[in-house]
Amino acid sequence: EQRRLWLPAAEGVTVNSGDGTIRFAGNRYWANFLSLHLGKTVAVRFDPDFLHDGLHVYHRDGSYLGHAPVIAAAGLGDAETAQEHGRARRAWLRTGLPMA
Repeated sequence: EQRRLWLPAAEGVTVNSGDGTIRFAGNRYWANFLSLHLGKTVAVRFDPDFLHDGLHVYHRDGSYLGHAPVIAAAGLGDAETAQEHGRARRAWLRTGLPMA
């Protein structure tokens, strides 16, 4: 439990009210317990180097809800690559070039 608390947190992640998934860094995560929190804001803790390993989900009061594994690893696998991609994308958008 203490190891999970060492992981960085991202506050303000909303559980999808339709299917109970969490979308984070381009990936989708799901676990049974999320169906009890549809449309609600939860906190997630994760290893920024291994986003495809899943998220540890916490209630807003800080109580641990459980682990949500990745179900659609469509996004990037680590936070650093995701940040680099975001910076490059924003720079490209500032150029005003049309999309291909």
